[in-house]
Amino acid sequence: MKQFVTKNYYDKTALDKSAFAKNENVLLKVRKEDKWVSGKIIDIHQTPRSYSVKEQNGPVYRRNSSFLRRSNLDSYNKSTGSSKGQKKDQENVDYKCDKHSSMAQSNSGSVVSTKSGRIVKKPFSLSDYC
Repeated sequence: MKQFVTKNYYDKTALDKSAFAKNENVLLKVRKEDKWVSGKIIDIHQTPRSYSVKEQNGPVYRRNSSFLRRSNLDSYNKSTGSSKGQKKDQENVDYKCDKHSSMAQSNSGSVVSTKSGRIVKKPFSLSDYC
């Protein structure tokens, strides 16, 4: 009875991890460096959640899906046309302090925002350190 109740609570929030497809771009964990590096799925093994992944300009690894993450780098490059993952038309805005220690933007009227759309504002606490 207790197992059934525990299972029901777990199943309320548990999500199934979708499988990776062949030739899909992923990030893989390399244990030596403890970093996430880009790679591509080459083959799907018959063992559960196991994949052959070729590191970009490197060797082929066999990794469990717990050491793989989806990479949106490929879809981002297609939408922007940039190979380095940066927007070409993004403006650089320099912040300057005037005599009243308030912030003024050199490109007045332009708003700086991140890829996700969040508006970037300089913290008020840094207005004294221009």
